[in-house]
Amino acid sequence: MTASYGLTLGMFLIASGRLGDLYGPKLLWLLGTGLMAIFNLGTGFCQSRIPFDLCRALAGIGAALAVPNAVAILGRTYPPGSTRSLIFAIFGALAPVGFMVGGAVAALLAQTTSVIWIWFFTAILAAVILVLGIFVLPPDANLAPASARRSFDYVGTLLLIVALGLFNFTWNQGPVVAWSAPYVWSLLLVSMLAFVALYFWEKRLGTHALIPTEVLSRTSLLVYLCLWLGWMSFGVFLFYTTLFIRNVRGVDTALGLTAQLIPVTPTGVICALAVPTLLTRFPGHQIFFVSMVAFLVGDVMGAVAPVHGYWSVTFPSLILVILGPDLSYSTGQLIVSNSVDRQFQGTAGGIVSMITNYSLSIGLGMAGTVEAYVVPNGPVLKGYRTAFYFGSGLAALAVVVVGLFVRMPKMTQYRE
Repeated sequence: MTASYGLTLGMFLIASGRLGDLYGPKLLWLLGTGLMAIFNLGTGFCQSRIPFDLCRALAGIGAALAVPNAVAILGRTYPPGSTRSLIFAIFGALAPVGFMVGGAVAALLAQTTSVIWIWFFTAILAAVILVLGIFVLPPDANLAPASARRSFDYVGTLLLIVALGLFNFTWNQGPVVAWSAPYVWSLLLVSMLAFVALYFWEKRLGTHALIPTEVLSRTSLLVYLCLWLGWMSFGVFLFYTTLFIRNVRGVDTALGLTAQLIPVTPTGVICALAVPTLLTRFPGHQIFFVSMVAFLVGDVMGAVAPVHGYWSVTFPSLILVILGPDLSYSTGQLIVSNSVDRQFQGTAGGIVSMITNYSLSIGLGMAGTVEAYVVPNGPVLKGYRTAFYFGSGLAALAVVVVGLFVRMPKMTQYRE
């Protein structure tokens, strides 16, 4: 039930970024924000599971349309340089703020009124932002010619949706019904075949592909890989830290959980805003290395946290681990945005956003599988620690990749 939003969000991010490149990022952003307003409102009126899942899935499509095109609007409006760096840093800083403010508002509404007001509040907020965007955002300009719009890669889009959807479903369904179920590994095989078919199809189309080769340079691919590994480990840390605080330490109220996770917000904001300055003083791969080490340290600290040790272990782990997502996301967006032409800003932003959102869910599915098979019907605490160690392994692999293969120049060496 809770996965439908994240699933459609991850599946449609790249396609919506490409559509924004062709038809205009503002148009796609307005459409996406409108869908979020409509289907969050619809979620509040749902009385059964199927309509709820459908509304959450459609709201996820709305978010998928809005996120990469917001990045594209920024990339098109501000040329490479210090101003763009600052704008992307502010954009990245809004993530931890939104995480904590949104969580606090949701917890407050759930405990003081009714849970349905979470969706009503979100719908109202989206509607207000939509109206402001109509008047504030710059109009779309320099759009692709009509011939390019007619050649949108529908086949590639379908293959990508099938591949991502089935891959996500199988990794999250496997721990629930056991991997011995024939349909689980069969669908996983189908998803892998869809990925292979997508590769050859995109290679055949060239510049008209859903994922053009211009956004798949060696530097970009290494950035994507590191983001994938790091954010999978972060999803494991965040999910299992919440479970640990709730089920092991007994903090079972929404406001109590939100309060214990507060440390991620100020640290995250500081990190995101520091990225422009850091990029002018240090090579990008050094910042990336620090972010991957932060992912690793966070999961290791989660694995060894004592049952009664919030201030000694959990509190510092929350401060340290947030260096990972906020340094890596802002740095990754800047590096990829600066390495592609203006016409591919939406596609590049879609890929980075897809990786950071989609990998969270995949990491949880993999961690759940490890937990289910290593500690079958075992103590809850031991299962949580096993998942943390798995997340540590993902982050450690990212550290190795960055240390050995990733090399990025200082921002001053990018084209102006």
